[in-house]
Amino acid sequence: MENKGIAKNSIVTIVVIIIFIIGIIFFVFLNKDKKIEYFIVKASKSSENILIEDYSTISKICKNNSINEKMENKANFEKHNVLDYFNEDYFKEKKLALISVYEDNSKFYIYFIKDVVYNKDKTEATIKYTYKTDGAAGIFKSSWYNYMFVELNKSVEKVVFQLDNENTENK
Repeated sequence: MENKGIAKNSIVTIVVIIIFIIGIIFFVFLNKDKKIEYFIVKASKSSENILIEDYSTISKICKNNSINEKMENKANFEKHNVLDYFNEDYFKEKKLALISVYEDNSKFYIYFIKDVVYNKDKTEATIKYTYKTDGAAGIFKSSWYNYMFVELNKSVEKVVFQLDNENTENK
């Protein structure tokens, strides 16, 4: 009888240890740094840095700012049509932030999204981004704007755009 009690205790201990190990593994994978999902496309005009909550807003931005190229996903380099990707169904699940940066061919421009940080209840997102120049590339011939579209949780009501040029290391 005493051996059965020891066996039960051993089994319970082993099960608890296995659950603990699975919990640690699960926690590590959930907290693993994910690449930030954002897209870049060229535009003819500047735009405000704004939170886009619906399809009609992005449709107006594309029309008014001559966006007719395919945008590039910076996480996997896939190309997508802006209005096909950010369609009405997209805005049922997510929101979008737009950051507009200037570029021309006379300098090297460095711009990317460094981080997206949410407050506790995920109603506010702070987008940390880098945008600066680095040396001369040649004679000025043309200029344009690059739009960085950043995917956000549907619960976001406010976005803080934080220019962060301290370090140009791209994550």
